[in-house]
Amino acid sequence: MKKLRNPYVSIILAFLALFVSCQPQEVANSENINDKAANGKTANQKLTIEIFVANHINIINNYMVNPEYYSNFPSNLSLDLEGYVNYEDLVFNLENTDIENTNEFANMYLHVQKNINVFLENYDFGSLTQQEIKNIILTEISDQLIDKSKSYHHNCGEAYRKAIARCDRNFYASLASVGVSTFWSFGVGTVIGIGAAGAIALNCAYEAKADLRECLANNQGQ
Repeated sequence: MKKLRNPYVSIILAFLALFVSCQPQEVANSENINDKAANGKTANQKLTIEIFVANHINIINNYMVNPEYYSNFPSNLSLDLEGYVNYEDLVFNLENTDIENTNEFANMYLHVQKNINVFLENYDFGSLTQQEIKNIILTEISDQLIDKSKSYHHNCGEAYRKAIARCDRNFYASLASVGVSTFWSFGVGTVIGIGAAGAIALNCAYEAKADLRECLANNQGQ
C-alpha cells in the first residue's frame, strides 16, 4: 500500500484536521453571512449558488461512483487552469498517497476547479471576505446533503451509512475550500491540499468500514 511521503504528512494532516474540526462552527455562523450576501442580490444569484454546489457534488460523485468517467485527460481544462493547478505536480503527489486512480482523480479535480472559478468570477459577493464566501458554500453543501445523513434507525447499517455520508460531506467541502483558496492564491498550496482531501476522505471511509465490522461482530456476540 502506498504511503504519503513524510515531508508532507504533518502539513496536510494539520491543514485538513483544522478545516474539518472547524467546519460545523463555521457553517453555523454562516447564517448571518448568508443574510448579508442576500442583501441587494437577485434571485438568480441565489440560484447560482445552488446550481454551483449541485454541479460540484455531481462532479465528485461521478468520480466516486465510477472513476473511469474521468479517464480522458481534459487537455483544454489543463491549459485553461495552468495558472491555478500544475497537473504534473498534482498527479505526482497523488501517486504518493493511498489514492487509487490518481490520473482520474486529477482529471476530476480540474473539473472541480473550473466549476469553482466560473462561479467566483460571475457572482457578486460585495464586501464578503474569502472565509465568509467559503462559509456560504459549505452551508449550501450541507443543505443539499442533509437528507443523505438523516437516519431514524439505530443499527450497524444505518450507523455506517451516516458515517459515510459525513465522509462524503467533508470531502465535498474540503475540495470546495481548496478550490476557493486556489482561485485567489493562484495555486499556492493547491497540490498538497487536494492530496490531503483525498487521503483523509479515504481514511475516513476505512474507519467507517472498520466500525461497521466491529458493530456487526459485537451484535453477533449478543
